Amino acid sequence: MRKKKDLKKKEEDEEGKIVLTKEMLLKGLHDFGVQDSLKAAGYRKLNLSNLGLEFLKNIIADYRSIQQIDLNHNQLTDFLQLAPFDHLVYLNVSNNKIKHINYLGEDDKLPNLQKFEAQNNAITALPILKVPKLNYLDVSGNAIVKYERIEGGHPNLTIFKANGNKFKSLFFFKDMPKLREIHLNDNIVTAINDYENIPELRVLKLQRNKIEKIEEENLPELANLATLDVRGNKIANKEYVKKLLNYPALKNFNIAENPLYEATNEYVVHEILMVNSKLKKINKTEVTPAVLQETMLLGELLWKKQEEERIAKEREEKEKAEKDAQANPQHSIHFIL
Repeated sequence: MRKKKDLKKKEEDEEGKIVLTKEMLLKGLHDFGVQDSLKAAGYRKLNLSNLGLEFLKNIIADYRSIQQIDLNHNQLTDFLQLAPFDHLVYLNVSNNKIKHINYLGEDDKLPNLQKFEAQNNAITALPILKVPKLNYLDVSGNAIVKYERIEGGHPNLTIFKANGNKFKSLFFFKDMPKLREIHLNDNIVTAINDYENIPELRVLKLQRNKIEKIEEENLPELANLATLDVRGNKIANKEYVKKLLNYPALKNFNIAENPLYEATNEYVVHEILMVNSKLKKINKTEVTPAVLQETMLLGELLWKKQEEERIAKEREEKEKAEKDAQANPQHSIHFIL
């Protein structure tokens, strides 16, 4: 009797919703082949995108050979019905109505998941990641305000994207030995610090945040950082820019649309190259041999101008001192004994 009541309740919960059916599932299955870990043949990919789905049934679990699932552009509020999927390596739940991804914070739920995409949902918190093989995470276009530093870090995370959220700092990033890219455009980050032990980082994108000052005398080390993009922040001091240019491997630097360079300034690229001549691209401008030559010539002209100004100032100070001495002869009286 209880079993019948539970079944009836389930039917009522699903009433009026677009629910995954067997027919939809069979139509979405493709790429039939041998699943090495299962040592058996089966479908490896499942495409359920753009179906308007509001509810998943656990009928997917009958196809344990599936490695990739695409649920993009539906109306789902969660994806818990996928459990368990020991062989899943790719999952896309972007453009749905998902409010949380706590599933990524549970032990042994998705042990082989490598790539997870959940852009444009309603996620507000990032759980402590317990998906050991995860190397690509994209949660852009959500409203994430809560996130915790992972004790012990994450061994395989390589690319992290969370554009269009509410990250305030880089505190989340610690002990991630393989992390190569951080994308945090359109957040509310105020400083480039707080990260620890991310030695392989190559790309750091922080467009349109709230960065105003670079107060640290020495920024935390990023020996391999090649691309730094702080376009559209609030940096207004050239000394702060010089600090950002100290990363030894930096090749691509973008500081356009900051107060320091809001006005059109044709010498911006040259000014930056005079601080770091190893750059290959500045504010999307390629640093060609011709640009380098122009910078060298401009540098020589500026040096000559500065020298002329220095000599003129010294001459002016000397003349002033002589005039002062003539105007105050008592300072030059010699006593004759």
